[in-house]
Amino acid sequence: MKILNRLLLAGVSVGMLYTAPSVAQDEDEVAPTLEEIVVTARKREESLMDVPVSTSVFSNTLIEDAGIETLYDLYEMVPGLHFDEEEDRLAALPSIRGIQANDVAPNRTKVTSFVDGIPVLGSAGSIGFFGFQQVEVYRGPQSAAFGRSTFGGAVNYVTANPGDTFEGNVN
Repeated sequence: MKILNRLLLAGVSVGMLYTAPSVAQDEDEVAPTLEEIVVTARKREESLMDVPVSTSVFSNTLIEDAGIETLYDLYEMVPGLHFDEEEDRLAALPSIRGIQANDVAPNRTKVTSFVDGIPVLGSAGSIGFFGFQQVEVYRGPQSAAFGRSTFGGAVNYVTANPGDTFEGNVN
């Protein structure tokens, strides 16, 4: 019995010597926080997480980082958004989820483009793609927020506020 106890004690001692020490975390690290995205989907500024609308938002920095230079580049990045440019580039009309103007009423667009909430008359292909703070794409009917001709959705281009100093950008 004494031999068995000594063997057991020796085995436990050797086992304790070879166990790895527990490593404690040095200090609490602060988790990185994401910047809150503010949209104007319901005619007031609110967080993107609180808006009950399928929305894609592109900030100015995201547009620059992704190399988006034209409206057509932007439309390729948004799921479900297509820019029909079969005929004339300036007469092209956007469509969301396949909903677009038909042959019976080609002047009644189903997806309307806005600049700072003001509807763009005519084609969206003529909008110059510079000076935007962010671009908001709303999928689905938006008539309650943006008015008529938004059955398929709406694209709102939010311009950047002017600064106190003169600045420019050359590419």
